[in-house]
Amino acid sequence: MNPTQTAADDLSYVKHALDRGERSPFPPAIAVLWAVISAIGFSLNDLAPERAGLYWGVAAPLGFLLSIWLGHRGSRAAGVMDRREGMRWALHFGSLLLAFFVAGVGVALGAFSGAQMGGIALLLCGLAFLLAGIHLARRLAWVGLVMLAGLPLVLLLDQWRWTVVGAASALAMLAVGWSGKGRRGGGEA
Repeated sequence: MNPTQTAADDLSYVKHALDRGERSPFPPAIAVLWAVISAIGFSLNDLAPERAGLYWGVAAPLGFLLSIWLGHRGSRAAGVMDRREGMRWALHFGSLLLAFFVAGVGVALGAFSGAQMGGIALLLCGLAFLLAGIHLARRLAWVGLVMLAGLPLVLLLDQWRWTVVGAASALAMLAVGWSGKGRRGGGEA
């Protein structure tokens, strides 16, 4: 084989691997997972508020673990395994899960009500997604902004407030998941 052709083949292989690596680490499967979890959970706050705490207590940790698995599987399928980046994502959203647990202890100890916990959770989620947009994948900032904009609606509306905010948040996640053809991290447009 001629050396020029070999070099061209090698460069083509490297370019293809880099192109795969430019894809967002927030695959559509994770966006769909959290859109479904959020739409159901937020609506429960309107339809059956007494069950919302139990739902989130189970759905959030299971969704977190499933997200880690989906992210790992997506990275492996793309041929790009970056353990450090995966750990950054897991620690970022794991911190959110820890904050929910601590806030849940506050509810159990009577520091604030379950209804107040909903507002706290929305504030924490909005901040976590906004910061993920700053530090991990710029597109996620939009999800955070939608959630943070939803907090005044939750405080002001009387009916279907959580369902409306949940639907808007779920749609924002789906939009971000399907716009995932962008670049990783800070290079995203």
